[in-house]
Amino acid sequence: MKERKVDIGKAFEEGDLIDEAIDEAARDAAILHKKLGLPLVGWRNGQVVHIAPEEIDVVNWSHEFDDEDEDVEAD
Repeated sequence: MKERKVDIGKAFEEGDLIDEAIDEAARDAAILHKKLGLPLVGWRNGQVVHIAPEEIDVVNWSHEFDDEDEDVEAD
């Protein structure tokens, strides 16, 4: 990740840089989990869910998913 000087007040006010950092960290975690064969743990419809490593799509990754998705298993 490239470091850059940021006005922290402005970053929190606008939120874009923070959103980008969260997206990058979530994608890095997804890639690592897939490589290690570990499920991701998330929250969906008020329940904890495990996303199997074979269901992790790192090419089209988004840390947010539609509550209508049927490919995750509630625990």
